Amino acid sequence: MNLFGSLLDVKETSAAYALADCAQGAAEVSGTMDPAVVQMITRDSRIAYVIADASLRVLETRGASTVFEPDGGAIVDGSLLDAFPELIGSEHVLARVLAGDLPRFQLPHVNRPASDGSIRYLTLTVLPHNHDPVGCTLLIVVTDASEHGQYAQMLNQQRNELSLLRGDLTESNAQLDFLLRHYIPTEVADALIEQRLSPEQGGELRNVSVLFADLRSYTQVAEQLSPYQTMEMLNEYLGIACSAIAATGGTIAQFMGDTVMALFNAPDDQPDHAWRAVQAGLKIQRAVELHQAHLVAALPVYFGVGINSGPAIVGNTGAHWRYDYSAIGDTTNVAFRISTVAGAREVWIGPDTYEQLRGRVTVAPLEPMRFKGKENAVPLYRVVALGPAPSAKSGRES
Repeated sequence: MNLFGSLLDVKETSAAYALADCAQGAAEVSGTMDPAVVQMITRDSRIAYVIADASLRVLETRGASTVFEPDGGAIVDGSLLDAFPELIGSEHVLARVLAGDLPRFQLPHVNRPASDGSIRYLTLTVLPHNHDPVGCTLLIVVTDASEHGQYAQMLNQQRNELSLLRGDLTESNAQLDFLLRHYIPTEVADALIEQRLSPEQGGELRNVSVLFADLRSYTQVAEQLSPYQTMEMLNEYLGIACSAIAATGGTIAQFMGDTVMALFNAPDDQPDHAWRAVQAGLKIQRAVELHQAHLVAALPVYFGVGINSGPAIVGNTGAHWRYDYSAIGDTTNVAFRISTVAGAREVWIGPDTYEQLRGRVTVAPLEPMRFKGKENAVPLYRVVALGPAPSAKSGRES
């Protein structure tokens, strides 16, 4: 195979190791084909080659010289390193190729400006070559890989753009996650993301336990504090209550001034929801006592907790453009009424909650109370102690 045929083979296959054929056929060029024809065809194929001696002086060039020389000027008798400054620093590698210690050396992605202002991407392949009578020389094959290089550059640019977009999406998702989990209940946010809950008005009938924790003496204490101090105090105590509710699996439904409302058995199923709600109420009272014990000047504020269990419509309620996740019905109304009359540091429960926990809760029966809108008085119980969590097989809760 002659040099011309080898060059074309390299151009068509883009196989770097096929360049070894170039060295084998280099000596045959002048004898097998008119140099003008070789020049014309290699120019059209955008292939060029350079032969340099051991001192890296250019002896000969053929093919599309404009591939590596924008102005088309001659580089014969010039320095190989002037023609290809990309090889500067690789002189020891070139010496190894020249000595036959290294079969080839390839330098891809060589950028050169074109006369039209675009960028050419070249691949340089250096091979040992016997060039009588000079002796051992270097053959540098230059192939124009602009199409591939531009495609690679486009892919790299798109990859960078996708990376930036991914970063923007990650930041947006983090912001959305923050908003979801700080402005709506975490359990509701998870249900929305997992599509277990529809972001539409309406709801479903569920048996739930509803807890209200109302801060006692808040109004009197607030009179003695600045607005900033009042907010700081309120956030501190509501945070204590919410931590206790979250620890037992409750869903923080909403805040109403100095009152927090929580749901159990919504949106996720919790067969032991009555036990969880009472446990949350007791945890609130213990946590407040512990907090007060560590204060230098304890504030006279405590929670009164009211809990009621029963059916309610649980879901999204409000305007078509602004929802609250809540439980609507008599069960919720009674739970709220109980919280307004429950004593500070105490947990009061309604009759349905007591029935679900009968045998596992110690209570002190209270006088039935007649609440506004209720035809009959409601039996109430003050929780004294709560037994261990019910087993999974227990069927008392619903």
